Amino acid sequence: MFKCVAAGCKQVCTGYAALKAHFYRHHNSMPTVALDTSLTKLKCTVPLCNWQCEGIKALVVHLKEHIVEGRQVTCPVKGCTSVFRVKSSFTSHISRKHKNYLENVICETSNEDTQSAASATTKDSSVPDAEDTVIDGPNFSDLYLRNVCMFYIKLQGQHLLPSSTIQNIVEEMQNIHELGQTYSLNRLNLLLKEMSFADEDIAKICDTVKQSDLFSACHTGPMRTAYSRAQCFKDMFKYGEPKKVLLGKDEDRKDRFAYYVPVLNTLKGMLDSKYWQGLMMAPGVSKADVLSDCDDGKVFMSNVFFQENQNCLKLVLYQDAFEVVNPLGSAKKKHKILAVYFSLLNMPPHVRSNTDHMQLVLLCREKDFKEFGHSRVFSELLTDLKILEENGITMADESVVKGALYCIAGDNLGSHCIGGFTENFSTSQYFCRYCLITRSEFQSENPAIIGPERTPETYQSATEQLEREDVTEVQGIKFRSVFNTLENFNVCSPGMPPCLGHDIFEGVLSYDVALYLKYMIVKKKWLTYTILNRRIRQFKYKATDACSKPCAVTPKALKLSGQAVQNWNFLRLLPLLIGDKVQDSQDDIWQLTLQLKDIVDLICAQQISKPQVAYLNVLIQEYLETRKVLFPDNALRPKHHYLQHYPGLILKFGPLIRLWTMRFESKHSYFKRCARQLKNFKNLCLTLSERHQMLQAFLSAGTVTLPTLQIKDGSPFYLELYSEEVKGAVLHFGFTENNTMTPTDVQYNGITYKKGQFVVSRNDESLEFGELILTLVKDESALHFLMRVYRGEFLPHYHMYFVKDETRRLECRHISKLIDMWPLSSYIKDGNRFVPLKHSVLAV
Repeated sequence: MFKCVAAGCKQVCTGYAALKAHFYRHHNSMPTVALDTSLTKLKCTVPLCNWQCEGIKALVVHLKEHIVEGRQVTCPVKGCTSVFRVKSSFTSHISRKHKNYLENVICETSNEDTQSAASATTKDSSVPDAEDTVIDGPNFSDLYLRNVCMFYIKLQGQHLLPSSTIQNIVEEMQNIHELGQTYSLNRLNLLLKEMSFADEDIAKICDTVKQSDLFSACHTGPMRTAYSRAQCFKDMFKYGEPKKVLLGKDEDRKDRFAYYVPVLNTLKGMLDSKYWQGLMMAPGVSKADVLSDCDDGKVFMSNVFFQENQNCLKLVLYQDAFEVVNPLGSAKKKHKILAVYFSLLNMPPHVRSNTDHMQLVLLCREKDFKEFGHSRVFSELLTDLKILEENGITMADESVVKGALYCIAGDNLGSHCIGGFTENFSTSQYFCRYCLITRSEFQSENPAIIGPERTPETYQSATEQLEREDVTEVQGIKFRSVFNTLENFNVCSPGMPPCLGHDIFEGVLSYDVALYLKYMIVKKKWLTYTILNRRIRQFKYKATDACSKPCAVTPKALKLSGQAVQNWNFLRLLPLLIGDKVQDSQDDIWQLTLQLKDIVDLICAQQISKPQVAYLNVLIQEYLETRKVLFPDNALRPKHHYLQHYPGLILKFGPLIRLWTMRFESKHSYFKRCARQLKNFKNLCLTLSERHQMLQAFLSAGTVTLPTLQIKDGSPFYLELYSEEVKGAVLHFGFTENNTMTPTDVQYNGITYKKGQFVVSRNDESLEFGELILTLVKDESALHFLMRVYRGEFLPHYHMYFVKDETRRLECRHISKLIDMWPLSSYIKDGNRFVPLKHSVLAV
């Protein structure tokens, strides 16, 4: 964020280029002093030229002649230090920067009286003296080196340039710099000789200039080689070096390693950094019977460690395996990597969802993980987690910060692997990690049945039976999880939340919606696949919906082909896409589709009350029973059973959208991009872990925290310019042009708001939507919305809300007074203006 420092200017820019453009447009004039120069003799400022003229215009023309000769010309306006070698650039500069130079300019003159008058005039404090611009000393040298390091570590960690490319850049930049330096020193030498300096003085001056060259000092010193740069980065920044963990020898008698980034070192670096400190949030106070975040669930509330250590660190681990090469090519599974990341629940949800704030824990080849086992791969991690629980981290002020593992997120396959459960979901009798239901019970007449809950005691009993008897599996458990050795964590407490993306969007929703569409198209003949796909393709998606457009539906496919978010958007917008084609709105299959939409809306809620959880439980039971009756030949899948656990899991973990793995999976893209750009697979895990730690070192070097409120292109709010209706709506808020701005775009807690979007403003007797007309930022921190408020009317045929113009009124409201903060887009269908919800909103 760049705030304009000009007096009386409230502009805030989101980038350096925008700030420069703002200064060019609004603060372009140089500090000048009025001086009548019509009869003043002006002297050319070019060395060894004694030409004089009467008039500034003639002086400018004369200076252009010097440029044509190939000489360097300095701008004649006092206070401006711009230097030119191109005539057109000089002309452009004079016309843009000094538009009034004919009337208001101070040049170097040969008239001593004029010089005295100019020097006696009060000087603008914004123009520094030459003495003020002199920078010297070791502090500046260190600052210069740090900035050079920041540039190269950004190229290496964020832009993923290979070390060989960076080395080439360093060498070529130094060569070019030396050429320029040689030319400058030769010109300086000639100039000093013309000024009759002694040879000894000339040599001394040139040597001083050469010795004070910080660019060469950096590039022939710490930045000289890839090794020296890496060492400099480690000394300069908080670089968490990956630790090599020996796993053993493979079948070819080669040593195999996992690369572990010590969690304790990462956490200590985060706690010491002002950047990370600014991202931490204090423990909040929850509303009664409302679940807003993970610390509102029973898992947190019932954990004695978390209750005794209110300010402790709460870790969320995520593990998953991913391919870095073409999964269909000859190298498939050869370079498949198991990755473990962690995030902190101490940070706000919008910060946790940013992949830059997810920390790397471990990288290991999946083949080595399966061969050498959990104990070896996770040995260092478990040691650090135990120390964190028992002893904590000692800070610089000798205070101790403890922490514990809250949960381990992942898809079903990864969670079952880490927890020691069976990974066979198609034939195993016990396929659920939350209860002891069997496959035959699930396929019975009552699909909504739930088996006895798994507990730490039943888990312990099953693992003891495994040790006593010669069996490979007991109640779906194959071995004891190594993470159960932690004092305050157990995989059956529960410690492994579900993932919405895999269970619903790529599971239940994907299979069931494809089934329902087949019924509507093939059996009912309400539409065709061609019409459906044309509507999907031609629909005018808006805002975030346009970033994840649904995929076309393949006629003979058993499931939707889109990714998780694409399938989510497809179900949300399905009534708008084909609602007019549904000839019988009471058809059981159409009602089942709408019921699935309601279930998804509740599960994805950012905040959810306990009565809503109870209602969700009823909806899911009815849905599964109806689904089994209407489609007896299409068996329910294990993910349908996991859906039955969601109400209970929401009560235990809080809103499940806070723990879904799609954001963690986005972290994989960094490593995939890194591997493809570096093209070095010799020791891939080491390369990827080092590059990632370079990126984290670059991010932690920042000193400015992520602002809660970011605005773009703001201008003062002049109340007198607006209508009486607007004046009445903002009457009691105290908005003036001195304390309030009206930005075109505003971002609050990572969410962008724009004019024309809708927000839910009230949900008591009926739902109300506010259309954003104007965003107002008071005192650079308080965000208000001027909204045109509409009463929402529910359309049962679509299970959507629409608004009508006759219900509108103008209202101003602070953002904290909104029921739901998520911005929504509106769509016109059948003469109605629909506002599809992203998720269910909290009832008040």
